[in-house]
Amino acid sequence: MSASEYINVDAAEATEQEMTDDKIVQAALGEAEGSDLETRDEEEEEEEPDFQPPSLCEARQAMTVLLRFFETNNNTTVEEMDKILSVEKLLKEKTRKTCAKRK
Repeated sequence: MSASEYINVDAAEATEQEMTDDKIVQAALGEAEGSDLETRDEEEEEEEPDFQPPSLCEARQAMTVLLRFFETNNNTTVEEMDKILSVEKLLKEKTRKTCAKRK
């Protein structure tokens, strides 16, 4: 068998099923099997809860956990601790500003 014969061995074989006129119309109207998946995807998107940003209290609680993690981690460098402490400082400033606005 030559290379050309090997490459074209199934050239005369049907590799796809022919679509009937009805299937073509259904596909054009979006009624084919794939549109069912799109409908399910849209339904799943609608069921997602609304995103709520974390509250200041939640952010402070998360900061406490982060500090505890970095303080107890033996591999934490001074530079890393400085960075996490600067984030804590920003959070404290935000807390003071928020509390001052309420007064």
